[in-house]
Amino acid sequence: MAVYQVLLFLLPLPPSPGTLGFLVADSFKKQHFLIRIQAVNEIGAGPFSHFIKAKTRPLPPLPPRLECAAAGPQSLKLKWGDSSSKLHTNDDMVYILQIEDRNKRFIPIYRGPSHTYKIQRLTESTCYSFRIQAVNDAGEGPFSEICTFCTTKSVPPAIKAPRVTQMGGNACEITWEMVPPMKGDPVGYVLQVLVGRESEYKQVGKWSGFNIAKLMA
Repeated sequence: MAVYQVLLFLLPLPPSPGTLGFLVADSFKKQHFLIRIQAVNEIGAGPFSHFIKAKTRPLPPLPPRLECAAAGPQSLKLKWGDSSSKLHTNDDMVYILQIEDRNKRFIPIYRGPSHTYKIQRLTESTCYSFRIQAVNDAGEGPFSEICTFCTTKSVPPAIKAPRVTQMGGNACEITWEMVPPMKGDPVGYVLQVLVGRESEYKQVGKWSGFNIAKLMA
């Protein structure tokens, strides 16, 4: 059996004859009400009206926690909330994910019911700021705190096969094309050689900032 709390509101007379309205304070959220009214004057109180049933709507949802599930050189996979939780089984819940652009404005990049989203075509070793909000039948909830996640550095690209120049005697000179520094980081080179009928390459040297090596047989 439902239990209702009895609340009393004294309403002032309107300045002119007509319909009198009253706004229930916003401290009563997602509650059921039985409402009735009576008129009161100097003589006393009149009878109550028939009651009506009413219900206030719930608050808009709070934003979920935004996390980075995976980071790559050109992508970030974000996740939020808990898709297995009973709190998120509402089919009407929609999430709006926004990213901060170069003009410091947040623009939407995803709107939907999913709990993950992968952002592609990003710049390596760069930080991006995001925020998220949840939306349901009660309205749009507040945005989350701004979260910043960074892409990782990428490995150097493949370079062309080195060139071998025979020198006098049993020596040879090996040269290769250099790769420009990536985000200011120097690039090193590892040289491997397969000799005769051996089945595995052996490392014969490691250089940083050079594109020439001399080997002696």
